[in-house]
Amino acid sequence: MSTKVIVIGAGWFGLVAAKTYLQVEPHVDLTILESDETIGGTWSRSRIYPSLLAQQRYGRYEYSDRNIDIGGGDRNSFVPAFKIHAYMNDYVEEFGIKQRIRFKTVVTRIVRNEDGKRWDVWINDDSELMTCDRLIVATGLTSKPIMPNIPSEKPTSKIFHSRELGTYYDYITSPAVKNVTVYGGGKSAIDAIYSCVTNGKHVNWVVRKGGGGVPPLLTGVANGKVLDDFATSRFSSKLHPSLHTNGWWHWALHSGKNFLGQWLHWKYWGRATNSMQSNVEYTKSENMAKLTPNIVDHGAYWINVGPAVLTQPEIVDWIHCGCQITVHRNTIEKLEGDQVHLDDGSSHRADAVIYATGYDVIQPAFSLEDGANLGLPTPVKQCPPEVSMKWGYLEEVADKEVVERFPRLGKPPPHKKIPVGYTPYRLWRDMVPLPLLSGEKPDRSLVFVGTVKTYSTSIMSEAMALWTVAWMSGRIHPGKSFGEMEHEVAVSNAFARRRYLNLGHKFTYQFYEFLPIVDKLLQDIGVKSQRKPDAISDFFEPYIPEDYRGMVEEFKKAHGISNDEETKKEK
Repeated sequence: MSTKVIVIGAGWFGLVAAKTYLQVEPHVDLTILESDETIGGTWSRSRIYPSLLAQQRYGRYEYSDRNIDIGGGDRNSFVPAFKIHAYMNDYVEEFGIKQRIRFKTVVTRIVRNEDGKRWDVWINDDSELMTCDRLIVATGLTSKPIMPNIPSEKPTSKIFHSRELGTYYDYITSPAVKNVTVYGGGKSAIDAIYSCVTNGKHVNWVVRKGGGGVPPLLTGVANGKVLDDFATSRFSSKLHPSLHTNGWWHWALHSGKNFLGQWLHWKYWGRATNSMQSNVEYTKSENMAKLTPNIVDHGAYWINVGPAVLTQPEIVDWIHCGCQITVHRNTIEKLEGDQVHLDDGSSHRADAVIYATGYDVIQPAFSLEDGANLGLPTPVKQCPPEVSMKWGYLEEVADKEVVERFPRLGKPPPHKKIPVGYTPYRLWRDMVPLPLLSGEKPDRSLVFVGTVKTYSTSIMSEAMALWTVAWMSGRIHPGKSFGEMEHEVAVSNAFARRRYLNLGHKFTYQFYEFLPIVDKLLQDIGVKSQRKPDAISDFFEPYIPEDYRGMVEEFKKAHGISNDEETKKEK
């Protein structure tokens, strides 16, 4: 009888997980459940609009085994959202995945089957039950939008989350809309503002004084280098602290034991910060000055708010001008009719209000108790006391270890600490719930992919997909005690909080140090991690998805997996 596999989510991580599973185990009975009407997740048809661009250029945002068609465009330009959506549609057609997707299927509840081995997945308001042997949760980090609880009195403005801008695009660009309020300071806010301004609207951009503030505005070029090229090289990864980097680079730059190396390292980051800030010229206008990041000193090093790559850099001039964009550092207190009231007593008109307020990290299909025990984000105040006590101790020990290993992380710059609402993900290798590893034999039935924020979604998604299949098919083993795996998870979370400050409390953030993590995943499964033709290019050249082309076949060869139907065995 075929192994039944369910993948929840037809976004970037879910599709490659399904495709990879079928490449390695073609006889499994695999189904993808997708709540939307189309594939894509962040890049689904309902969420994209004409001016939306990815924060990465051609060749950087694609799967390794299929290139996005540039179509006469510039390879160094940012990829339009509509091209990513079309590319993903072509991808599922090419690899025979589309017929396995059930669209408009909302997972409402996930519980352990009574046999203690399988998982029961209830869908569409519990109207249907599906049971599987293997469950891959690939819902990602942009599935559940946060809608702020703002009092309103008979509002006449259209109010929606930035996630729905694609749905409301025709309305927003219509003559009926002249004034738009965008609430939030992240990249989604900037994208929404750009779309509105290019369609002749005036935008009031409201960013709270509290919270993490506004992200560093990056023009995509740092110190004369294209950010994509530099940030994805091994050389660049050495300039960042990483739990997976040891040896000379760690000693020279991050250990605190080499004065000259540490001094040069900090001078470099000071220069990078100056370059970043000079590109935007925060002090040039009062409007732009309001967007100065909360952390200025070595702000390119300390990531407190997710950086925003300005895919349309002309918005910098528009902000300085202040003609169509007015910046407010305030909190919205109330919506009344077509008026937006701010906490300084001022108000302005809005025909539409767009909440660019981010996403919740919770996994709502799991019960509160199951989520806490599995290591999923849980409201801090509702986390079982025994879980809080256990992890409080583990993470306290881990934090001391991180500070001892990376002394600079023990001295962060002054910054406003945002109250922590949820516990972090506590997954081994950022995928496997620890309780499933506590028995005599590991339980390989459940994996989460796409729970990390990383610089290269493309590369990380393929590494996680292949690792997941290797794990679920029993071809790799932990090789560690349960206590060692718990400690690894605690150290990983402690590092994220120290390295990424407020962001590290909310997400599993692996921004600049993603390449050593990908290396570790590939080493786990017996696939070559250094994929350039020679040592020099491997160290200095940027890593792109195409460098990982063929790694599924490499994995199959390394594990003696034959394409002969008779020799394939499900485990």
